[in-house]
Amino acid sequence: MGGAIEGIISGFSTSEMIEAILTYESNQISLVQASQTEATNKLTTWKSIEALMVSIKADANLLSDKSLWYAKSATSSNEDIISISAGNDTSPGNYFLTVDQLATHHQVASQGISSQTQSFGSGTFEIEVGNGTKTTISIDNSNNTLNSLKDAINESGAGVTAAVINDGSEFNQYRLVLTADDSGSAGEITVTTDLSGETVPIFGSAFDLPEKLSWSDEATANPILTTGATYTGNENKTYTFTVSGTGQQTIGDGDIEVEWTDGTNSGTITVSASDTDIVLTGDGADGLSLYFSAGDLMAGDTFQVQTFAETIQQGQDAQVRLGSSEGGGSPIVFTHYSNTITDLIDGVTLNLNSISDGEQVEIKIEEDRDQIKNQISSFVQRYNEYQEFIDSQFSYSEDAGKAGLLLGETSLMLLHNDIRSTITNSLTGLPDDMRRLGQAGITFDSSGQLTFDSSVFDEAIEEDFTKLMNLFKSNGATNHAGIEYISSSGVTQISTSGYDVNITQAATKGSYTGTSIDNPAVSPLTLNDTNNMFQVTINNITSDEIELTEKTYNSGEELAQELEDRINDDTNVSGIGVTVEWVDGGNSGNLVIRSNTYGATSTIVVDVEPENSAHQILGLKEGSSEEGLDVEGTINGESATGVGQFLTGNSSNENTADLKLLITLTEADLTEDAEGLIYFNKGIADVLNDKLTNYTDPYEGVLKSRKDSMEKSIESYADRITFLSGLMESKREALYTQFAEMESALAELQVQEEYITSMTETMSNISNFRVSGGRS
Repeated sequence: MGGAIEGIISGFSTSEMIEAILTYESNQISLVQASQTEATNKLTTWKSIEALMVSIKADANLLSDKSLWYAKSATSSNEDIISISAGNDTSPGNYFLTVDQLATHHQVASQGISSQTQSFGSGTFEIEVGNGTKTTISIDNSNNTLNSLKDAINESGAGVTAAVINDGSEFNQYRLVLTADDSGSAGEITVTTDLSGETVPIFGSAFDLPEKLSWSDEATANPILTTGATYTGNENKTYTFTVSGTGQQTIGDGDIEVEWTDGTNSGTITVSASDTDIVLTGDGADGLSLYFSAGDLMAGDTFQVQTFAETIQQGQDAQVRLGSSEGGGSPIVFTHYSNTITDLIDGVTLNLNSISDGEQVEIKIEEDRDQIKNQISSFVQRYNEYQEFIDSQFSYSEDAGKAGLLLGETSLMLLHNDIRSTITNSLTGLPDDMRRLGQAGITFDSSGQLTFDSSVFDEAIEEDFTKLMNLFKSNGATNHAGIEYISSSGVTQISTSGYDVNITQAATKGSYTGTSIDNPAVSPLTLNDTNNMFQVTINNITSDEIELTEKTYNSGEELAQELEDRINDDTNVSGIGVTVEWVDGGNSGNLVIRSNTYGATSTIVVDVEPENSAHQILGLKEGSSEEGLDVEGTINGESATGVGQFLTGNSSNENTADLKLLITLTEADLTEDAEGLIYFNKGIADVLNDKLTNYTDPYEGVLKSRKDSMEKSIESYADRITFLSGLMESKREALYTQFAEMESALAELQVQEEYITSMTETMSNISNFRVSGGRS
């Protein structure tokens, strides 16, 4: 901008005159700026509308989610006895349960050992849990103490947990305790030791060494356990001995009586001579015998002998009664190895916390109505927030002369009316008494706000839960048990007359067929440590080396069950699982291993052979492998892609895009014509979700187009403001230049005027001088 000089010569206010001249241009810029501000505000408003629509869409999406409708609430009348959880697939119902017995872990303990670091030579320590595989632990000078043996057991994966405890005894107080990892009666622990040391952990019943409790200094004789003392009882208990008589008594100088008790039973032994075995008799004696060294005993002195029983806790199954005996009922008695029960009531997990003591616990499983109603209330609230904002855009205050920013926006009116009509419309393909939201208690009031009458909803859910659910979420029904609707998307089209489902290839499982071997029922088959190792690859995952139980098998079915159990116990492949079948051919037969999964990725390969392999003797060394097949077919004559047993309409399909079905048909079920029909309907929540997706899609949605248009207008206004501002600045520069030139010209004229005035005065003086004759 030119210098803001004022009119020094002209006396004009130059800057004021220039700005006055530029008033039009300035007004033009202000008008464009006002339009830009309005467009920016409208863009912000459209973004707010979009955000509100997205929130409605999110709630509608939740209302269309089957996990909401299939969710179950599970309650227990006494969670101190039984706590409960239920999956979405659980059927509603009421049950009465009584817990008679809790499952426990089998627990065994060794005899007492004097030190945790005492060594007990080398050899082997074998552990077997139930009928499982034996685990052999080699013992040498690196792990031949109680503590290091404990660590070796815990690292061996033997199915037990080892711990060293101190039972508080004066002698041999350390005991090795083994606890089965799995509870239940089948988890019995068996320990076999073959160690060379003098003192080794022995899991059996035994007596501990006598321990003095109250022993006078005058008592010089000592109680000693005899070498032949063998504990015949089965419980841990303590024998307490008290010297009778009076004062100091010398062994061998007359009989000395000593009273004993084990807490339940009691008796008396007589000490007549030193170093002579004395055997306890009567109830509770249980094989205890001891002797006294030479010396004196004092009346009233006491000592004790503790017993060690191998089993410190029996493993037992949980026992639950389902039902009530009242009124002549006969409850089902259910036993289970664990206190967590998942297979008594389908889809229900029961956690047994304590026995009932006769109390019946009522288990209730029902649809989680509160969760559904809370979601509907959330949807209603989100819509009403949106409605209030739309109302503010369509408002006009005559008194204030103020209107909503988007008043008169046809696109918004059309969009809003479309959403409202979607909510109020009736759905085709649904029963007449449940095809509108109003029939579920959701209606518009006179102000355009949504309302939710939960009492109407409760009546509808009591009358027919499935009809109510289908009002909200998409659903598919078929006329064949081997065809099941799984899911769809916004582009899947409704078909109330049904789409043909034509299956040309049923899904199959991968398998491995062994070669023929002698039938074990005719020629028993023996597996031992030279031929009982097996390895298999399932779905491209290789198992660990699997050890089959060493025994003689007397049937092909027994052999197949052993192979199936051991494969499914393997940690690498247990998540996939197999079934093993014996194909009986009379004097011979063969094994067939099948994966539990379907499709092209389902494979069984016996290609890794461990040492001491069982592959040859089982006929699995040179067998044949067959890959599984994916399901193939069409839906409504349109192409579909199969993965395992799932058949999904291709995304480019006109009608069945993304329609996903579970096909459990076998080859024997297939026909030349369509195997069945799938009827597909969309619930209101799904229809609304699809509609809002089209509006709010970040790439092709209607709102994106509207926002893009506004952003282009804002950019255009910005460009126009920049142009006009530049133009005005140029004109300002020109005007300042012109005014500067004018001031310069005026300055020159002023100089000339002063010169002329000066000259005029000079000439006048000369003339006057001449007239006066030179007189001054």
